[in-house]
Amino acid sequence: MSHFVECRTEYRDPLALIAALVDFGFQESEIEVREEGAALYGFQSDVRYRENR
Repeated sequence: MSHFVECRTEYRDPLALIAALVDFGFQESEIEVREEGAALYGFQSDVRYRENR
């Protein structure tokens, strides 16, 4: 079973974040960097998290 965890983090170097995710095994082509948050959806398409809720 999976779950979502909400945490707020401020980062100043998006390239360092991308490098860390690649180190964890993510493909760089799968990584999206956004200025604003994005909604997360569960396996039944239910919204689990939405920015500014």
